[in-house]
Amino acid sequence: MKRLFMSIVVAATFAGFVSGACATEVNSFPTKPVTIVVPFSPGGVTDIVARLVADQLSRQWDKPVVIENRAGAGGNIGAAYVARSGSDGYTLLFAGTSIVINAVMDDAAPYTLKKDLVPVALVADLPHVIVTTKSLGVSSFPELVAYSKQHPDQLNFGSGGIGTSSHVAGELLKQVTGMSMTHVPFKGAAGATSELIAGRIQVMSDSAQGLLPHIEQGAITALATPSAKRIPFLPNVPTVSESSAYEMQVSSWLSVWAPGGTPPELIAHINQALAEAVRQPNVRTALEKQLVLPVGSPVSAFGDFVDEEISKWREVVQKAGVKRE
Repeated sequence: MKRLFMSIVVAATFAGFVSGACATEVNSFPTKPVTIVVPFSPGGVTDIVARLVADQLSRQWDKPVVIENRAGAGGNIGAAYVARSGSDGYTLLFAGTSIVINAVMDDAAPYTLKKDLVPVALVADLPHVIVTTKSLGVSSFPELVAYSKQHPDQLNFGSGGIGTSSHVAGELLKQVTGMSMTHVPFKGAAGATSELIAGRIQVMSDSAQGLLPHIEQGAITALATPSAKRIPFLPNVPTVSESSAYEMQVSSWLSVWAPGGTPPELIAHINQALAEAVRQPNVRTALEKQLVLPVGSPVSAFGDFVDEEISKWREVVQKAGVKRE
């Protein structure tokens, strides 16, 4: 009995030592450069925001935080690379809504969310706005819905490509309202926006970040925002629920992920650093100039949000039959 008691004491002492050692290791993280993988080409909003955050993290940690662009397959190449990386916190993924959309599309993602890639933090939000071409002659969201029902199969909605946030947002718009529209994909949101201005497509639901200049110039009409509340840079545009009997919430969000197996204590440590980074006035100002709203969230809250997004977009994708070409 005495020997057993001594074994328990030794084991408990050793466990406490290991726990203390782990805490010390987490608190001293990072001790070398950190790589944040952006799964898209340089220059886009995901890349711009990632670099703003990385620069601030470098200042906080006093260690280099390097952006590495690994583009391709709608973001899957970069995401798969991080999923296969070591779970020590030194390789992270900076991803948007597409990471969830890819995961719920048939055979689209070479990883499983919350297993191969685990959520660290929700960093920023890019609110959507539903817009129409001027030539359609509608000036409110209810008018758009009514027009669609009075003119079935005459409306085309554009997107930046199959499986993009603007595509699934359009499909959700159809499912929520019963509108009749045909999807027309383009190679990027800029192409879709140009066709919207020209009147060759009639509707889009996409990030206000890319559409606001054209709204302000009067080239297209903003009808409603699919958000819980009005967005600060379009204060006169009502939400979908304000202007109709429908409920719809869509945005393009940006987030940080770590390889599966990364210790929860380390994830919490990185989460806190990211929250502090987006709270800094210089970062907030730079993000708002990009029409991006800084968020920051606890790990558990972001995990719950991911579950909700997976459930929502899986249902939309399955109902619409969305598949990669």
